[in-house]
Amino acid sequence: MQTPTAPPVPRERIVDTLACYVWSGVSVILIGPPGIGKSSTAKAIAGSFGWKYSRKGIPGMTDPVLFMGLPGQNEQNTLLKPFPWLQVLIDETAQRRRNVLLLDDIGESSRTIQSFLLDVLGERVIGDHPLLLTSMIGTANPIGGGLQVTPSMANRVGHLHFSVTTKEQAGLMIGDYPNPEIPKFDPNWEDRLPMARRLVAGFLQTTNDFNAPDLDGAEAQRIVGAYPSPRTWEYAARLLAAVDASSLKDRRADETRKLALKSVVGDAAANAFFNFLRYPDMPKPEDALRNPHGITDRKELFAPDKPDRGYIFLNAMTRYAIQAGTVDAWKNAWCVLGIFAKKECATLCAAHALVLFKRRPEGAPQSLPEMEAFRDLLPSAEEA
Repeated sequence: MQTPTAPPVPRERIVDTLACYVWSGVSVILIGPPGIGKSSTAKAIAGSFGWKYSRKGIPGMTDPVLFMGLPGQNEQNTLLKPFPWLQVLIDETAQRRRNVLLLDDIGESSRTIQSFLLDVLGERVIGDHPLLLTSMIGTANPIGGGLQVTPSMANRVGHLHFSVTTKEQAGLMIGDYPNPEIPKFDPNWEDRLPMARRLVAGFLQTTNDFNAPDLDGAEAQRIVGAYPSPRTWEYAARLLAAVDASSLKDRRADETRKLALKSVVGDAAANAFFNFLRYPDMPKPEDALRNPHGITDRKELFAPDKPDRGYIFLNAMTRYAIQAGTVDAWKNAWCVLGIFAKKECATLCAAHALVLFKRRPEGAPQSLPEMEAFRDLLPSAEEA
């Protein structure tokens, strides 16, 4: 049996999201096979904004000096003289003009060059030259392993998978597929940043594991692409502000927000964030674990006709309890599941019961009264 795959993201939505990255100044890596329009899309977005577009091919580069410039000397010091393409960016910055730099095929370079380039993307500095008015885009080909970098490097950028369907590719080849409309943006978009940051901060106050994940040892090896951290939540706020300041409306705006956040903090964190926005009055996980019986009066959590609210709450509560790692948090999480079982909602939290059972902290009892409602589901002592 094949594992179901997520439906492909429409090209229009990828373009909308990339435009938000470019406008907000958050660096991004476009991941996709060659020939599907990554570079041309970035160029079109820069053109629609009236910004200068520059492209630098990376394959074959062996030394960062070949990127920053050649050594030269004045009367006092030895300096790196920028190459003409870099001098253009320096001049644009000196004149306070926005521009776009695309670093093409960074995945084809050595690990040393990749680390250097991801520092460039993350800090927007090349050599001694800050380029804070330059929106930076890298491209990488997923064929052959894609871009293999350390978690600390991956955390400096967004990761946007650029793809087209077979139908879209056929239409592009024969000119029968219209170019997506590139959204427009309010020049004063940063006025929306305080509100976006408050939304992100409000969410982070309700969770215990979507801010700085443990990246030690084997856990670090499992991190691929986007994941949540203080840096990427700041990126998320900037992208949210950009979407709100754009001409995107209704469903198109909602889908762009979701894709943008998933590309910068990962699927799990983005889904939890939007669930928080959907139900802002949800009980906080730490409050429920401090006083499990306090949720008894929250009738909306047990409504049989709207099970999603209860399921979302249980997701957050279970994650919080596991991340806390204490015996008390684990036991109180079971108490919450027991309350749901008494409300005839045992099937709603069956998956959470299995997760808690398998993640029993050291020193916790082997059995609790609340487990009885899930006894048929849980492994036996021998199996465990």
